[in-house]
Amino acid sequence: MAQLLNKYGYVDTRGRKIGYCNICDSYGPLTEDHVPPKGTLKVPQVDLLHIVELLGAERPVGRKRRARRMQSGVHFRSLCGTCNSDLLGSNYDPTLIEFSNAVGALLRGAVAVPEVVFVEITPGLVVRSILGHLLAVGLERRERTSALKGAIDFFLDPALPLPNGIDVHYWVYPYRRQVAIRDAALITSFFKTPPLCFWCLKYFPLAFMVAWDEKARRIRLPNLRDYMLNSGTHRARVPVHLRDLPPQTWPEAPSNDGAVFYGDGAVGALPSDG
Repeated sequence: MAQLLNKYGYVDTRGRKIGYCNICDSYGPLTEDHVPPKGTLKVPQVDLLHIVELLGAERPVGRKRRARRMQSGVHFRSLCGTCNSDLLGSNYDPTLIEFSNAVGALLRGAVAVPEVVFVEITPGLVVRSILGHLLAVGLERRERTSALKGAIDFFLDPALPLPNGIDVHYWVYPYRRQVAIRDAALITSFFKTPPLCFWCLKYFPLAFMVAWDEKARRIRLPNLRDYMLNSGTHRARVPVHLRDLPPQTWPEAPSNDGAVFYGDGAVGALPSDG
């Protein structure tokens, strides 16, 4: 498995021009995937860091963060043209962009903020977009567990239902910091509960948490699975809660009664102007 950090300690996003696609594992020319997709937000320049650097953990006082400056947002050269352009760009991303822009318009235009509003989306396509962009994090990620294979099959085939054991929670995220986490485990309640494996994508105005949990739901946030029938390629009105939001740094920095363990694929980005 390719390492996320290069020998200098900076996040590696370019990789080889010809290699294995993170999603379908085909060998050939690789293209750059924007995480999140273009159209969800406009950030001309960001500083990309490993999640540990972003949160400031294990960094001696006075040491400069090892940030990689990137033009036009975060992007990984990790997907083939079919997965990136034909599936993500043409079929799935427009639904995520629609969802993001609708919530962004609500946040910018609201005079009095209601408790909850409803937005019409295509939930199965939004979930495929989220999974696709998180699968794109890292270079030549070829590992295939049964859960990963199920998620990939779901992404590649728009007729399949979302596999059991995968929940996609969402909430409003009114912050400029971006986060993309692949391979993490959350432990809460003073380590009395089993770890929850999760992925996470956060950018203004939305955040998504993919919870890999076959036993029970432990996240008390709206779940896109609840609004999907079969493949989820239908229109549905989903609730968007505008109050009582999770803290800005949740789940990557939990409260004092918990911890997060990270694998290799976890990054964050700050606008380069601050």
